Amino acid sequence: MAPGYADQTQSYEWLNELERPEVQESLKKLIQKLPEIQRSMDSVGNLIQFSESVVKDRETIDKLEQRLTYSSINAESIEALVQLLGKLPVLLKLVERLEQVTVFLESVWKDKETLDQLYHSAMDFPVVERGKETLELVDRIKEKAESQPQQQISIFTVLKWMKDPNVQKGLHYIQATLDTISEKSR
Repeated sequence: MAPGYADQTQSYEWLNELERPEVQESLKKLIQKLPEIQRSMDSVGNLIQFSESVVKDRETIDKLEQRLTYSSINAESIEALVQLLGKLPVLLKLVERLEQVTVFLESVWKDKETLDQLYHSAMDFPVVERGKETLELVDRIKEKAESQPQQQISIFTVLKWMKDPNVQKGLHYIQATLDTISEKSR
């Protein structure tokens, strides 16, 4: 049967399609990718062949079933794994930030000037200043107690001290501390 007019028209349409620059560019890219596509197809073929071999190997299947039977992998474990995989991007960001902080802290730790500046800045905090004052007060008390000769303290001296407002304030703090500890232990 001789080709008709309709067959010739279709052939010309294909030729016209091939003359378009975007079609030619696409064909060129496809031809360049053919080796990569071939490698992918070979890999898929190898994977299928391996899978078929494993499925046919009853001993391997039995060992796999035995391992799965004795393992603690269950639906809950698989669901947890899927959820964990979903959170990996967030975990990765946290680990990267932790890594940045670690690098920063290491660089600060190695830089003597920065450490000195941090130390001096910390010494300017009110808490540190208050701590210094307390230590100085303790040192003065210790010095005064050791420099004076020891004398006998009578009960009348203690009663006299009890009238001192500072002693009363200290005893008030002691009583509040005992009450707080008692309430907490109940």
